[in-house]
Amino acid sequence: MARYVPDPLASQPPVFIGRLLTAYRGDGTSPLLDTAQATLGLGWIFAPPVQGTLVAERWVRVGRLARNSWALRAYGGYGEGYGPAGDGSIRWLHWSAFGEAAIVGLRRRDLFAGGELRAGYGRLIGPNARATFTAALWGLAQHDGRPSHRLEAGPSLGLEADLGQTALHLRLDYRIAVSAEPASGNSLALTLAAGF
Repeated sequence: MARYVPDPLASQPPVFIGRLLTAYRGDGTSPLLDTAQATLGLGWIFAPPVQGTLVAERWVRVGRLARNSWALRAYGGYGEGYGPAGDGSIRWLHWSAFGEAAIVGLRRRDLFAGGELRAGYGRLIGPNARATFTAALWGLAQHDGRPSHRLEAGPSLGLEADLGQTALHLRLDYRIAVSAEPASGNSLALTLAAGF
């Protein structure tokens, strides 16, 4: 995901967002390419304290199982412990919460809602780099012709680095399925994001 805020000092700034998403299906038929989906969106940060953002997106099919469509998405979150506390410690407590909901499609409307909670430690690993070691809980529900849900828990490792005005985030999650319909197993999730 790439996120650009043209006027970060505005009280409720606009934001441009681009994402490339893919899912591993596990059946050996070019799963990453088959499910690749790109999105481009224009949003509005309507609640800055929790990064509450409303985004109108165009979904662009890249893989054969993806779709071309319009979407309206809202998301937000809050956390503490994203960096050293200022007391000289190289380790600190970290927690965060995030939620999102979306409606995809003008004719065939698919609904989606999800969220995550995480808590653990952050650690300084360089002058402009930090790592987070957390336990996390993820949940999602969607309706795309039939209802489905998934509840997962597991460990997460995150790396963050500041390169000038650009913040880079890399996170690897191991998600253990607690409840899922349709039934599915455990999974790995890799997230790469940049903000500037």
